[in-house]
Amino acid sequence: MKECLGGDVLRTFQKIAIIVAIIISCSVANCIPPCDSCLNGVCLPAADGTPCSFGNVCQVGDACYEGVCIAGTPISCDDGDPSTLDECYSTTGCIHTQMTCDDGNPCTDDSIVNGACIPTPNAASCEGGTCSGGVCLPGTPILCDDSCDDGNSCTDDSCLNGECVHTPNTAPCDDGNACTIEDKCEAGVCNGVAQDPGCCTSASDCPASGDPCITNVCVNNECVSSQSPSCCTSASDCPASGDPCITNVCVDNKCVPSQSPDGMACTDFDDCTDPDNCRNGVCHGIKIIGCCKGPSGCFDGHICTEDICDGAMCQNPPKPGCCETDGDCKSDDTCVIGVCSNNICQYIDKCQAEKAKGLENAVDAINRRNNRDFPGNAHPGNVKPGGPLRG
Repeated sequence: MKECLGGDVLRTFQKIAIIVAIIISCSVANCIPPCDSCLNGVCLPAADGTPCSFGNVCQVGDACYEGVCIAGTPISCDDGDPSTLDECYSTTGCIHTQMTCDDGNPCTDDSIVNGACIPTPNAASCEGGTCSGGVCLPGTPILCDDSCDDGNSCTDDSCLNGECVHTPNTAPCDDGNACTIEDKCEAGVCNGVAQDPGCCTSASDCPASGDPCITNVCVNNECVSSQSPSCCTSASDCPASGDPCITNVCVDNKCVPSQSPDGMACTDFDDCTDPDNCRNGVCHGIKIIGCCKGPSGCFDGHICTEDICDGAMCQNPPKPGCCETDGDCKSDDTCVIGVCSNNICQYIDKCQAEKAKGLENAVDAINRRNNRDFPGNAHPGNVKPGGPLRG
């Protein structure tokens, strides 16, 4: 009985020891976040691809894989300058070291390629001869003369061992930039110190104005604001069109013509219209009845009226003696009849005509009597109309 109790106690202590060991295992170095996590005393790996840090700034994209942080892709430290050696250190990142390249051989031209100094053979003259294949071969040396001047004020030109030598200097110079001062030579190049930040040599040196109608331009090395003449921010910035029926409005910072509202007063410069109003962007006037600009505008359709333009108004008085119908040829004399012929009144005395007609009838009566009494019309008393009566 005691032995069984002792065995149970032992097994209980063994289980406790295992649990403690598991808990302890979750806190040691083999369970490191973020690639591991401790859950109920068990060290569980994170999902593959979980971001982590391998502790190296020279690589990016570190990620967990099966509970382990795997290094990502190396970064590029290339600064585009072939004269620098580009390196990356895990704690500090990219370092760009300026390189010099001179192998001391006058028969090679030295240049930096991919961080390495590469000598290229030349055909320059050398002491005692001429270069070939990177080696100085004996021969007649090429002597230099006064032509060593390279036109660069930042180099001292000289002839050494038959070759022109251009040694950089630190002399004062002019870099041609009005916005720099204290210009001096450095490494064979003239450089100046920038002065007033407001100085400019072109419009590209001037900041944007922030106003679509204002442009900053460079004048006498100073940035000044210039108003764009064709730009606008509202209709008040646009010039008058000169036409009351057209109004200039501002659209997308540009002045464009637009029709004025219908009914707006205007003038069509026609004295024979009133009032004048805008309609569809055009000035129209209402014609004044009887208004004229010359005789041709006063014709009233009647031949017997004068067509006169007097003070911009038509006058059509009748023409004396002119007629269009017989009714226009009236007379106060009851014996007179008026007849219109070729637009001229002709007057006939009907009373006189009637007397003449009566006389003619009397003559005819006498002649008929004579003819009856004396056949053959032989009576000596026959008369002709208008002749003396006999019988």
